[in-house]
Amino acid sequence: QGVAQNMFPLHLSDYFRAWGPQLRESVRAAQGKVLRRHSLAAPYYSASQRVGSDCCGLSAEVFAFRALGIPHTLAFASDRCRAAKAWTLANASPQHWADDVMKRPMEALKNVQLTSYFAGFPCQPFSLLNSKAKRWRDLRAGIFRKCLSTIDHTQPAYSVMENVCGLLKDWPKVEREFSTRLPGYVTFCLQLCPQQLGKGVRRPRLWLVSVQRARLISHDWGVLQKLIVASMRSASRKTVQHTVSRFLLPSGHPLHLGGQGQKAKAVATRKRGRLTVAKWPLKHAEERKRLLKQKGRLAASRWCGMMTQREREVLQCAETRHGHYQCLSVDVSQSVGRNASHDNVCPTLTTSSRIVCVRNQRCHALSAGEKMLLHSFPLHKAVIPKTIPSQSYHRLVGNSQDVMSCSLAILVATSMVRQSPARDQSSLSHVKGIPVFKLQNGKVIRWFWGKKPRGRSVRPKTTGSRHRRVAGKR
Repeated sequence: QGVAQNMFPLHLSDYFRAWGPQLRESVRAAQGKVLRRHSLAAPYYSASQRVGSDCCGLSAEVFAFRALGIPHTLAFASDRCRAAKAWTLANASPQHWADDVMKRPMEALKNVQLTSYFAGFPCQPFSLLNSKAKRWRDLRAGIFRKCLSTIDHTQPAYSVMENVCGLLKDWPKVEREFSTRLPGYVTFCLQLCPQQLGKGVRRPRLWLVSVQRARLISHDWGVLQKLIVASMRSASRKTVQHTVSRFLLPSGHPLHLGGQGQKAKAVATRKRGRLTVAKWPLKHAEERKRLLKQKGRLAASRWCGMMTQREREVLQCAETRHGHYQCLSVDVSQSVGRNASHDNVCPTLTTSSRIVCVRNQRCHALSAGEKMLLHSFPLHKAVIPKTIPSQSYHRLVGNSQDVMSCSLAILVATSMVRQSPARDQSSLSHVKGIPVFKLQNGKVIRWFWGKKPRGRSVRPKTTGSRHRRVAGKR
């Protein structure tokens, strides 16, 4: 099982051994102060959990439970991807498996009793990077409603659903779906990014957490809000502590999972019988001209593996734009206008991302194994199925959840769940809708759709966003 410990870098072994307990203890200490201040009982930490997972991908929730030391069993799982099925069966051992959640009848879950439910429903209909996104008219958006129906049918104590931040564009629609399909649950949203947790990778995502009203530890929304804010503050880091260079493996290491880099894209493609030529040469010429005027000179052109001319120019423009850097990470699969490059931090990974790291005048193309390590998957303790092609790992990690962010969402959810349903199930005193809590530079910003701001307003970074955000009290 996995790779021998002596073949795995020592600093990565120490990292995977320490980050889970450290996160658990820091968050629990902050939650304990809030619970003692309001004379509340201990939360639902020690009990073994029965977990259900749809659109599971790489089963990030299973690795999150293992990192936090929470006992669990996977009652059922589903995913249409064959590679995801092979990975989950080898590493998570679900008791029941479904190839398609849309074709699974509700009668199949008749006798299933769950503690928690997880779902990473498809993000393509809501992604801001998808210029042809149909949003709710997309057939894949029906999986979101199917997941809500599964929650209503199985009645877990809490559920966690993950998707892209582009879902905020249709937030009133999301609120209506949750209020009509899950009337017995209280839902809030955590907007988390691994970079805000001190890790050298970007992946801003929304984590929709729903808790049964009858299982809430308190029916005072003020207390629940303090638990969320305290948990997020205790986990946040103002600086990146684990840079992308720490997750790079030696050349020829078996955990590269099929070699370094990813297959390059063709410059010209055939579409509907016609040969379409890319428009990037003109855009690159304009960007190079602008950088030459601004910086005075361009960086040297580099060669890294099987890179196309377009990708080399994207890397050259990124190096010229940054100037001085320690470990520059560039997504050469994106256009020069997206500026998907950061120093010591890996850009957000997609299914087609080709990440090139430049350090000490040397280029290094991230392999699928290194991408998985960046998202806190302990590959040295995982079972690597031989039936999964190397290119499938790149697609899997591009669709996967971040294990550390998932762990924080689990800790927040479990802090609100009591052991047994409360006798006094009074109504919860909080505003209508789904509040959003976002980590930003060590602070927690909370806002509600359509509510007038209180305190200092914060301008949203998302282009075209109509949301009003409110800075929380420290």
